[in-house]
Amino acid sequence: AHGSSSQLETIANQFHSNDSITLICALGTPAAQAIARIEKEKPIIVAAVSNPHDLSDGSSSINITGSSDITDPLYHINYLKQLMPSAK
Repeated sequence: AHGSSSQLETIANQFHSNDSITLICALGTPAAQAIARIEKEKPIIVAAVSNPHDLSDGSSSINITGSSDITDPLYHINYLKQLMPSAK
């Protein structure tokens, strides 16, 4: 969609209305938001979404799964200290 929200909506509508598409993979928050607003039945897999919980509109969104691009830096630093106690 090249950053165009109207293009994202057009693509999402096309995916929703095309019965030959049985699964949707959305990369990035804007694409995931666009398809989550429209598609309530086909399975949606998302990746690189900062807050996947924001994809739900309050109803059950059992058709959406995937991963977030947010990590906990303090967790990783503490884990690294456990693995390599002399690291600075």
